[in-house]
Amino acid sequence: MIVEPAPAERWSDDLALLGSVLAAFGGSAVAATATASSAVSAIGSYGRLGGLGSPWPSQGADELTMRLCPASLDAFATDADGTTVRLLNQHGDVVHRVASPAGPSARSAVRAGTTLRSLSWSAEHDPQAAARHLLALDAQGHLDTLVADGGARRSAALDRLRRTHLVTPIAPGLALHALDHLHRDRIPVTLAVPAAGCLLAVHGVVEELRGGASMTFARVGAGTVRVDPAAISEAWVVRPENGAALLELYDHTHRCSIAIGQPLRRDPVATARWEHLTAMLSIS
Repeated sequence: MIVEPAPAERWSDDLALLGSVLAAFGGSAVAATATASSAVSAIGSYGRLGGLGSPWPSQGADELTMRLCPASLDAFATDADGTTVRLLNQHGDVVHRVASPAGPSARSAVRAGTTLRSLSWSAEHDPQAAARHLLALDAQGHLDTLVADGGARRSAALDRLRRTHLVTPIAPGLALHALDHLHRDRIPVTLAVPAAGCLLAVHGVVEELRGGASMTFARVGAGTVRVDPAAISEAWVVRPENGAALLELYDHTHRCSIAIGQPLRRDPVATARWEHLTAMLSIS
């Protein structure tokens, strides 16, 4: 038996370099982020790495939205020929992977404004204070709060809010059924998968929906989102005071599996249809 040696990798813990490394892939990057119960993969380019807490950048049709929490990340590794990058968090988990058969291009550059800073919404470890802070965030800010630990610290904060009209627990099966409505009614949304330290989101209409009790696949634009329905144990409609509602599905580990919303609100008609759908879910 011949055992091939593991490919050589170059490691770096300087996350300030990560933006330049990812931008060098141009438009041929195949990116993926996964959790225990969900995954998202997409083909596109990294237009900008968004700083947590800052407005999400306007994305081009083939650009990926990636949000990072440096406090939760450890290092990234690049293979010898520069065609694959792996991003690891402090637990040693690979939370993001990107590959390109073409390899990096020296002509590409990350857009100005790249920042990697952390949110302080849960720094006090006080669920009541965190709940008040969550209420003041818009949809983009809400999604950013999922990045630090995949949303695990949000459970207590959501419990503090559940008696108000802003946060409503709904049945997991009903939440998953929302994907059918999005597919049938062609409502443009953002589907995000938050891992501990990294979030990857795809935007557009759910063009295709397939699967069953063991796995559900949704194709959105140039990306595919996968979720394990059997692993989803709770779901919430979170309606911030500032902006559009979010539908969040959590698994048995109390981490967010997928989040659905409209953080990049452009079409008033699409926004109204999304708000109507989430309102119906809240009262069902």
